[in-house]
Amino acid sequence: MHATGLLSVFVALLGVASASPASPETLERRVTHTGTATFFFQNGEPGACGQVHKDTDLIVALQTTQYDNGVFCGRTLTITDTATGKTAVGTVADECPGCNGSGSIDLSEGLFEIFAPTSQGTFPVSWHFNAEGGVVQLFIGARNARSEDGKEEGIALAGAVAADTGEDACTDDECRDEDPSSSG
Repeated sequence: MHATGLLSVFVALLGVASASPASPETLERRVTHTGTATFFFQNGEPGACGQVHKDTDLIVALQTTQYDNGVFCGRTLTITDTATGKTAVGTVADECPGCNGSGSIDLSEGLFEIFAPTSQGTFPVSWHFNAEGGVVQLFIGARNARSEDGKEEGIALAGAVAADTGEDACTDDECRDEDPSSSG
């Protein structure tokens, strides 16, 4: 029984390990843009992407050239205040024809206030688009399974999958706590 369990785990892991890496054509090159961040009020009006947002929504307006007729509407980007190192994620929802220079962005009041009070007016920024569809993380754990009398009976597998939301799905301890084979 033990040898069969180990063989099954080996075959499963071999399948994961031998998966082909993504081709260069499917990989998105991450470009970091730099400029100045400003803020704007929503005023109950739809943005260039067509939706009405509140000032508290974490949205971004891209400079006209980068807005590119709405190609990036709905995409998320990671924004960093280069003076403080603070980072947050916002969603493209508007165009900023008044943004000066490539890389400058306009943030909703709520998003701007994560970095600084609106009385500051601007801050130096770097930002990049996040992967389309998010990044998926896979956590797999394996350990020996034992019967009630303590005899080894095989291998128990546990796993969790989480989309990249900027937070881990669970800590190591939480993942162990959620492993149904560990309750007892």
